[in-house]
Amino acid sequence: MRYREFIDKFNSDHFDEDTIEMGNELAMEEAESRQKDWQEVVENLDFCEDSRKVRGLVKKMNGENTQQISFISVTANQVPHQLLLTVRSERHRNKWSTKLERK
Repeated sequence: MRYREFIDKFNSDHFDEDTIEMGNELAMEEAESRQKDWQEVVENLDFCEDSRKVRGLVKKMNGENTQQISFISVTANQVPHQLLLTVRSERHRNKWSTKLERK
């Protein structure tokens, strides 16, 4: 609710003293809220019970991604090229199998 008020004030006058003061108060409230949340997380850690939770927290603190997202880049020419290779290898395999069957 206070955030909406701040946005309205900020849009009307960025440099007004009330706007700056309200922005600073909101920033302090956010910092206090984060600190409180962090304290709860640290107090509720149990290294013996749930080691996965602890490892996940350590990874987050180190800035490591918990999931590695990799994208495969495929050009427009690679798709038909791979299709041609697949068809050729199947034809080649069929020729060999028919030759072997004849013998």
